[in-house]
Amino acid sequence: TLPPSMEPTPEPVLSVSQSAVVINEGGGKMVSSNVAATAWSSSDPEIATVRDGYIFGVAPGTCTVTASYNRQTVKITVVVN
Repeated sequence: TLPPSMEPTPEPVLSVSQSAVVINEGGGKMVSSNVAATAWSSSDPEIATVRDGYIFGVAPGTCTVTASYNRQTVKITVVVN
């Protein structure tokens, strides 16, 4: 058994502040993650883009924003009106 100071630190479980957002075209909303190194992506940048957790509505429609950290992903449904 390793001494406590040498035990591996458990990987944080990725979570986000919202599982779905509704925004207006031209508007935006901030979604936060509990992990600073979160990577963000949009399934359809023609509907919504995301940068550092800020989701911007480009055109009406529905898409998915994905937050990723190591092998974990959390999906956020985005509706742009």
